[in-house]
Amino acid sequence: MANKKRRSTKQLIDCTTSTLYDSLVKFPEIQRRRKRAGLTQAEAAGFAGWKSQQHWANVENGRSKNPRIVTLAIIARVLRCKVRDLINEDWI
Repeated sequence: MANKKRRSTKQLIDCTTSTLYDSLVKFPEIQRRRKRAGLTQAEAAGFAGWKSQQHWANVENGRSKNPRIVTLAIIARVLRCKVRDLINEDWI
């Protein structure tokens, strides 16, 4: 038992939060709706008021594991949909 590494509280919270948001947000739906709108990531980021296309890419590809509700609201506005369209039904 002495050789086992214990996870810190922060590591446990990060792990739980990551799992929670992975199942909360439909990341592929963001990309699908953006492409259907005929927008590039750079164009979508510009409409969102973001200086970087990378920010949009990180959210769309799930690298931003826990996007804030404000971020989802901005994305929904750009994609002309509701936030609930970007969230798995289990969470609504």
